[in-house]
Amino acid sequence: MSGDAWEKFAQDDPYWAVLTEERYKGGMDSAGREAFFRSGGEFVNGVLERFKQHFGYLIGSDDAAIDFGCGVGRLTVPMAGVCRRVAGIDVSETMREECLRNARSRRLRNVDCFESPAALAAEGVYFDWLNSYIVFQHIETRLGYALFDSLLKLIRPGGVVSVHFTLFKDERHSHYFSNSLKYFSVDETGVHDYVPNGAFYNDGVMMMNDYRLDQLVALLHANDFRRYFIEMEDQVGMHGAVIYSIRND
Repeated sequence: MSGDAWEKFAQDDPYWAVLTEERYKGGMDSAGREAFFRSGGEFVNGVLERFKQHFGYLIGSDDAAIDFGCGVGRLTVPMAGVCRRVAGIDVSETMREECLRNARSRRLRNVDCFESPAALAAEGVYFDWLNSYIVFQHIETRLGYALFDSLLKLIRPGGVVSVHFTLFKDERHSHYFSNSLKYFSVDETGVHDYVPNGAFYNDGVMMMNDYRLDQLVALLHANDFRRYFIEMEDQVGMHGAVIYSIRND
């Protein structure tokens, strides 16, 4: 999905684009905004507990973190409450600006935002924690694997990651496949040949791409992340994994 597409989502309805639930659609009152950021804080607290439980790693005020796909700052803001610095990365300028506004409104001065991992890498510094949640699924997989690899390279030895990828869908989301077909043939082993019915994703539709777990693990291994555990999630038929890992010292 292009940066232009995400910029349009951000301009149209930024909070719903980050968390596509009806209660966040079309603007929010103060109670809705509080619930939005509270959900982010609960997620971050869960990640911190898993790092402690599985790796004995305590994120603290000396640590610097990356939030890839920061959006309006749902996770960036609570991460900034426990870290020395949080670098948010988002392809949308509108999202980055809103993220910074949300941080400043909470008197958080330790957040900065970047357009891409390459822009952050130009600083030549390493980070202690890489986080990304419900982001990579919206990126073409060929590009997503390369971005994941580049982000892993920004984590110092002994640093940790918490990154989400979708892996497969069940019958509740079979329309992602059936809507793309014009003609196809079937035998006892399933669908084999088909003629596509135009582009798989139409303009204005969020991509929901699936990644291969073996390729993700191979990238972790190549970047010296040899210890990891995985938690599976079922988001109404879209099955994903949050991968937690620690880089070798």
